[in-house]
Amino acid sequence: MKALNLKNLVCFLFVVFVSSCSTQQPLTPLSAVHSDVILKNGNVEKGKVSILKPKEVSVNDKIIMASDVKEIQFYNKNVPERKHILKYMPIDKRGSKIWVVKMSQGEYLDSYIGALKYQVNDDGTLKIIDYAVESIGSGFERPSFPVFMKKKGATEMKRIGSAKQPTVFRSGISRYLKDDPKFCEYVRYRRMGINELDLITANYVPNRQGQLTINGKKIGEIKHPFLTYDFDKEVLYNLEMAYSPSERYGYQYSFGGRVFFERFVSIGTSLGVLRQYDNFSVYKDKKKYLQNFNIYLGGALPMCFHGKYYLVPALHGFAGFRSDIAFLYGPMANLDFGIKLPHGNILFIGAGYRYNVLKPLFDEEDPGNPFNNIFIRISYKR
Repeated sequence: MKALNLKNLVCFLFVVFVSSCSTQQPLTPLSAVHSDVILKNGNVEKGKVSILKPKEVSVNDKIIMASDVKEIQFYNKNVPERKHILKYMPIDKRGSKIWVVKMSQGEYLDSYIGALKYQVNDDGTLKIIDYAVESIGSGFERPSFPVFMKKKGATEMKRIGSAKQPTVFRSGISRYLKDDPKFCEYVRYRRMGINELDLITANYVPNRQGQLTINGKKIGEIKHPFLTYDFDKEVLYNLEMAYSPSERYGYQYSFGGRVFFERFVSIGTSLGVLRQYDNFSVYKDKKKYLQNFNIYLGGALPMCFHGKYYLVPALHGFAGFRSDIAFLYGPMANLDFGIKLPHGNILFIGAGYRYNVLKPLFDEEDPGNPFNNIFIRISYKR
């Protein structure tokens, strides 16, 4: 009976989890929040929104369909002049609608955040305390405060990114606001994030003519420093292929990531497979694959030319672990060349060399070593 109850409990929790990932959950404002529900027919329902579901609103126990609501204005009863706007909006290319809080409004652009819970502070300001859940394709994604934008004249929002992914946020800005390239370059250069939503919505100008202006101030040509900060706290995704001079080993393939800190510090990891031949000098058709995990830490000099081209020499110390219980470590040197793509993403092509200082333990007769290798890799920064 206890086992059965435990099984039922696990099944129940699984159902709850899947349900929470697939739909937007009820949004329940705090008791201090008062709301004006403005309907599309012009009527206004005043009171407390006690339950807010994906397709309906309950105002003072009266159920109203979300499709009949133009917007909900909510505010702290002590500061009624500071109103916030909640709207039921469609998402571009998704065919679905979610409740979003309007964060800022400009002449040509509005910004929104998908939220499940919010709090109106005593001074009337807004605090988001939970986030929306969206179903993405065949999987599920739970971004932290997903950010949406809508251009003037558009009927649907575009998901830009989320609060905890500033790199993705800036990349989304560059794609959606590509008709203002000077401004997009400024957003990337200033490394703007969700805290600058007001500035972004206020200063975006489609098909801008003339000099860039920010809050009325003219901005001159952006000068990128030679030793760039463009990668600082950013992730580079790597695909790598390595070649070992040993006849016993074939090519090694791996996927990983690399992060820069304080401009000159670089740390990365990779996970991959290494092909090994049995009786390597006789039967090369007999092969097996070894899994390996690598980590490296060192310094780099990220150089930028003309704000578009990059050269990054680096020297690291690495440690490698293989599935045949082998441990390897030593120095690693590499050089990467990069070019900035139209939306601010960067594509790198690089090469390097690893040298293992440990004597091979797997075969005394094999003078080679899989980690004494030359590698080439392709890297991408969003």
